[in-house]
Amino acid sequence: MKYLLAANGPDKLQPKFDTSLRMTAELLKRGIGVDYLNQDSFDPFATDPHNFLHNIPVQKITQVNLSDSKGFLVTENSPPAAVTDYQVILQRLDPPVNDFFKAHARLFEKTPSHILQINNPRATPIYSEHALPLKFAKYATPTRICENLSQFQQALALFSPGESVAKPYDECSGNGIEFLKPETPDETLKNYLAKWGPKIVVQKFIPEISTLGDLRILMINQKILGSVTRIPAKGSRLGNLHQGATAKAQSPTSHQIEASLKVAADLAAEGLHLLGLDFIGDFLNEVNITSPSALVQVNEVSGVDHFPKLIDEIESLRQKQSHS
Repeated sequence: MKYLLAANGPDKLQPKFDTSLRMTAELLKRGIGVDYLNQDSFDPFATDPHNFLHNIPVQKITQVNLSDSKGFLVTENSPPAAVTDYQVILQRLDPPVNDFFKAHARLFEKTPSHILQINNPRATPIYSEHALPLKFAKYATPTRICENLSQFQQALALFSPGESVAKPYDECSGNGIEFLKPETPDETLKNYLAKWGPKIVVQKFIPEISTLGDLRILMINQKILGSVTRIPAKGSRLGNLHQGATAKAQSPTSHQIEASLKVAADLAAEGLHLLGLDFIGDFLNEVNITSPSALVQVNEVSGVDHFPKLIDEIESLRQKQSHS
């Protein structure tokens, strides 16, 4: 039994909060081997996909030391591996879903179907995590996709008289988010499109962000792992931990649970099994599918270690897929 962790380089991993490292630690504890593919260590644009799947440049992970901020990942050199050496591939490359991300995803598209990938690299690049709630309009924050000034103006007018939230289509961690009013000058809108286009997402501002925060519900195999709300820092309206928000305990409402189960059931058919669903009030605001995180914060606010359950569910998916 062997897993492949395909992730960013060690310099981009954060041992204090990193989900991938804790998944790896749990696997090693169970005696399951894990190899590491540093996706920042080679050029995916210059890599032939067929050759890549037979000669993946991996290192064997021998230890994870979460208490060591510098030596948290201990590896040893290994010969190149074939994709068929693995039963599960943990696709943990962080967004944004830019050309670099898409190039890496394409390298894994020809992986044999009996190998479980969390999440499916054929599906992750085709969706915007900000726009995906539109697929579930019954539950979603009112949202529009804009590609030009006229559409941008129309979206702001539609969500008036209050503010709207403008987001880059494929960014993450609160980057590029701005709060705009219908009377925002055209020049400001043009500059935003020029910087963050060609497509942007505009959503209705939900005032509960200031009182209830931004609730993250983590799902695996169509089951809820746990939840945590992110309360914006003083003077901010961004519920992103990277933007200074604070993690607090908060149980999902029945409506949020209903929405989460519906989203998970639909996306499972596309090989999207590990999800981070974000709610402001009862509105589904984002669907994180690339490298969902915050399970460390879920553990902190709940006092429960959810990583064993996460691996149990991945193992259940592996067994099901290997026999299908």
